[in-house]
Amino acid sequence: MYRLLSGLDAGVALLERGLLVGLVASLVLLSAAQVVARQLLPDWLPLFLRHEVLWIGLVGASLATREGSHITVDVVAKLLRGPAARRLEVVTGFAAYGGCLYLAQAAWAWQADKAARSHVLFRVEGLGLDVLEAWATVVIPAALSIMAFRFALRVWARVAFEGETGPAGGAATD
Repeated sequence: MYRLLSGLDAGVALLERGLLVGLVASLVLLSAAQVVARQLLPDWLPLFLRHEVLWIGLVGASLATREGSHITVDVVAKLLRGPAARRLEVVTGFAAYGGCLYLAQAAWAWQADKAARSHVLFRVEGLGLDVLEAWATVVIPAALSIMAFRFALRVWARVAFEGETGPAGGAATD
C-alpha cells in the first residue's frame, strides 16, 4: 500500500513540476510582453499574472513538502540524534499534517462557496471565455490537500519503517 501511495505521490510531483515550468515560463513571457506593450494587451492580464504567482507559490510549496525542503524550525531537532530525532520528526510531521488538513478542509468549504456564487474574475474577449474566481483559486485547497497527504505519508514511513529510509525520507520497503 505504501508503495502505491508513494507512486501516486511521484506521479503528482511529475505533474506539478511540469505545471510549474509552464507557469513560470508563461509568467516571464507575459510579464515581459506587458512591460513592452502595456497599452496593447488585454485588461485582464495583470489579474491573471497575480493569480499565476499564487499558483507558482502553492505548487512550489507542495513540491518543497515532498522533497522535505519546506520551512522548518530546527532549533530542537539539531540537538537530538537517533530515536529521539525520529520521534520529534513524527510529532512535527503529524502536527504539520493536522494543520494542512484543517486548512485544506476550510479552503474546500471556501472554494465551494466561491463556486456557488459563480463570480467572474475576468473575461477573455477573443475566446468568449469567462474565468470564474473559483477556477483561479482552486490551487489553494488542492495544494493544501496534497501537502497534508505528503506529511501523512512521511509520518507513516517514519513510524512503519523505523530506521529504513529511502529517497526524501520515505521508506525503502513495504
